[in-house]
Amino acid sequence: MKNFGERLRYIQKEILKVNDSEFALILGVQRTNIKKIIDTNSTNIKNILPLKKIYNINLNWLLDNEGEIFITPDKDSEKSKYITNLRQENIILKDALSQVENSISKTKLAVFKADSTIISDMNKKTKNKE
Repeated sequence: MKNFGERLRYIQKEILKVNDSEFALILGVQRTNIKKIIDTNSTNIKNILPLKKIYNINLNWLLDNEGEIFITPDKDSEKSKYITNLRQENIILKDALSQVENSISKTKLAVFKADSTIISDMNKKTKNKE
């Protein structure tokens, strides 16, 4: 990857597997700024610090393509345990969100079908009265 923008997009799409809205939340910026940050290959360092703090992304790699993508944390450290827990919670929350979205879609479909049935019944009654 040639530049900061490409490496940042790689982190977003291949490592974190999040869309622009989710990535904006992680970085603490507006969703509309994600494309700008990637296209201009520059950002304020505070915008990428969450990648280091939460996901152990090596900022030297991100900014200058030096070193490995990840910083290897001390397995016994509290920070490492905290990061591991956050990652697990993130996976659980994504799964829960997916289930809620599926449930909402099913509910919308059921309501649509019920509405269609009611409208159809009303139309039949109206035609029978004529």
